[in-house]
Amino acid sequence: MSRVAKQAQWRKRVSTFERSGLTRKAWCLRADVAVSTLDYWRSRLRDAGDGSDEALVPIIVLDEPMLASRRAGASTIAIEFGGGLFLRADAQVDAQWLASVLRVALMLRPKGWWLAVAPVDLRCGMDRLLVAVQAQLRRDGFDGAAYVFRNKSGTRIKIVCADAQGVWLCVRRLHRGSFVWPRVDDAVCTLSSEQFQWLVAGVDWRLLSARIEDVPRVM
Repeated sequence: MSRVAKQAQWRKRVSTFERSGLTRKAWCLRADVAVSTLDYWRSRLRDAGDGSDEALVPIIVLDEPMLASRRAGASTIAIEFGGGLFLRADAQVDAQWLASVLRVALMLRPKGWWLAVAPVDLRCGMDRLLVAVQAQLRRDGFDGAAYVFRNKSGTRIKIVCADAQGVWLCVRRLHRGSFVWPRVDDAVCTLSSEQFQWLVAGVDWRLLSARIEDVPRVM
């Protein structure tokens, strides 16, 4: 096999691995190749440029046993993205689900997360939401940040985010309960990436910024 043909073959293999959602070890076992060989070609193609138009974001996948104090005998997959974004999932998680999460995480990477405090009519599309960002929140909807809106009942949210190539519009609805929303006088508030991950899971993200001074004391 010629050098060019071999490089093309491995470019296809690396692309298949990146989209599979599997760990390096699991994918190599399925493809019958050594992990060191996969690592070599990933590094080589990344350094040389694989010729695709997609922007590739380096991630680190760690397949390690969890601490015994958390859950004995269990294991987790920890994925670290650039920009301080982390993802942890059970090692037995469905590969297709994990792959879909990774695709969104790698493609939708805003510069910040902003919540519109007042509810809006979520029947509107991306254009009306971008207008609301400017008119109601007094911010530039094309600044690379993601803006999150909720309906009146707090059971559904829409996220609009504009980048250099286009506009994202994402929708999420909880199976049960409602999203925890801030109660402030301002029209908009900002969240960290970690707080946003808690918010979309339906968890009270405000606990991340709780202070010891606010803990009730038994006298």
